[in-house]
Amino acid sequence: MSKTYVTFINPQKNIYENLRDVKLSAGLSVALAKRDITIRYVETILGKIWVIINPLINLCILVFVFKNIVNAEIQNYNYLLFVSIGLVVWNYFSSVVADVSNLIINSRFLIQKIYFPRIALVFSRMLVGSFELASSLGFVVIAFLYAHAEVSPNFLFFLPALLISLIFVLGSSLWIASISIIYRDFVHIVPVLLRVGIFLSPIGYEINHLDKFTMNLYFLNPITGLVEFLRWTLLKGYEFNPLILISIVLSLLLFGTGLLIFFKVDNRLADRL
Repeated sequence: MSKTYVTFINPQKNIYENLRDVKLSAGLSVALAKRDITIRYVETILGKIWVIINPLINLCILVFVFKNIVNAEIQNYNYLLFVSIGLVVWNYFSSVVADVSNLIINSRFLIQKIYFPRIALVFSRMLVGSFELASSLGFVVIAFLYAHAEVSPNFLFFLPALLISLIFVLGSSLWIASISIIYRDFVHIVPVLLRVGIFLSPIGYEINHLDKFTMNLYFLNPITGLVEFLRWTLLKGYEFNPLILISIVLSLLLFGTGLLIFFKVDNRLADRL
């Protein structure tokens, strides 16, 4: 005799029920990601090649602007390699955040029709963005080969550094998705913040020469610490800056508070849409 399972949907859920939704949303997140990838590239001429083209365009623009216009110089390291490592974090962050800003609003008809863990929508965008993340990592490998550079002995910390970056992107996405639901104008502010943010983050230039006060300000931006962390794990002889720990702590706080605020908004999501 087959078992029958009944799921009760409460208007207000506690933290344990919300965390259970996170666990149950894995399969749905994958399905939504496959759907989004198909929709995004189905009618394009180049198709999924755009996953490679977009990070490549970002890399070429940054190298041209900072190398030829700003005349940024990087001591001891190949400039292309230096920038490509910085873009690993930035490309993934900007790709996911740009999609998430209006994600819930664009999915309002689906949300109003059936119940499902809404956090699966955010996870699906993380999965979609992982394709560009893989492309960015591929360009780092190519840059290493081009520069004939040696990998740092600190490479053992590469996966933890990448994991912290993913946690930061997820936390940022949860915050931005939540704020965009409450304040619809924020959807239009996010692209502006991304355009400015790439220049306020040390993607195409060094910050080791800055004074202590300015350096501290830079590391209040978690992307600064995450980029420097990745460079320390990959570039041989790259100095570890203790301020990286500030960015790691901020990333974890952003993730924890992002979960809480998203769950709080999610409990009243149908009313807000």
